[in-house]
Amino acid sequence: MDPAEVLMEEAKARQKPILEAAARGDSEIQRFFSGTTAFVTGGTGFLGKLLIEKLIRSCDVKKIYVISRLKKGISSKERISALLKDCDTNNVQPEV
Repeated sequence: MDPAEVLMEEAKARQKPILEAAARGDSEIQRFFSGTTAFVTGGTGFLGKLLIEKLIRSCDVKKIYVISRLKKGISSKERISALLKDCDTNNVQPEV
């Protein structure tokens, strides 16, 4: 077997308990955010996008508020719209 494939299989095996807990919905993070409202600063940046998408997909959050600023001539409203396009927001009703 290719060494890269071996490495990938080992990584998948290490992640299996985490993925199983997330699928059951009983991880500590999911319990913490269940039914809460989250306020995210920097939500249009790289880590902010990852955090918001993870909250949407894995946690039963009630609302997510995102604060954004004008950057490189792009208004905050345009940046939030781009964020919503990038994230998996199938079950989300955005209010901009």
